[in-house]
Amino acid sequence: MVQLLLKKSPEARPRASEALQSPWMRKYSMVEGSSREDVFNGLKNLQVFRTQMTFQKAVLSYIASQELSKSEEEKLKEAFDSIDKDKNGCISKEELIEGYEMMGRTRMRAQVEAEYVMTRLDVNRNGTIDYNEFLMANLATYNVLTKDKLNKAFDFFDTVT
Repeated sequence: MVQLLLKKSPEARPRASEALQSPWMRKYSMVEGSSREDVFNGLKNLQVFRTQMTFQKAVLSYIASQELSKSEEEKLKEAFDSIDKDKNGCISKEELIEGYEMMGRTRMRAQVEAEYVMTRLDVNRNGTIDYNEFLMANLATYNVLTKDKLNKAFDFFDTVT
C-alpha cells in the first residue's frame, strides 16, 4: 500500500477513498465510534489528558478527591475496575493494551496507545495508572467539572496560598 501511495504520477496512485479501504490502512487505523461501551470511555480519554500544567493537575486532584458525588464516584470506579483486571488498584500498561484490544485495536496499535497514555498520565512515574490519576483524566468526560466544583476548588486554593 505504501509503495502505491508513493507513486510519482497522481494517476497511478489510489484515490484517498480507495486507500482508506485497503486492508493495510484498515489494520492500522483506529476504530471509528470506539465508545461502544461507557466503561471504555476511560481508555479514550486517557489519550487526551495533559499533565503539563501543575495547577491544573492540583485542581483536578482536589475535585477528584473532595467534590465528587457518590454516583459520580461509583460510575468512575466501575470504569476503572473494568480495566484493572487483577484488581490491585492500579492499571498496568498490559491492562491498558488489553483494554484497547477489547475496543478493536490491533495489538500493535494498542501498544502504541498504551505507551502514549502511560507517558502522559502516570504522574508519579511508578509505571502504572492509579485511581486518582484515572479520575483526573476522566472528570471532563463524565460531566463532573461543573462551575460550582471549579469555584470550590479555586476557593480552596485561594485560602491555602
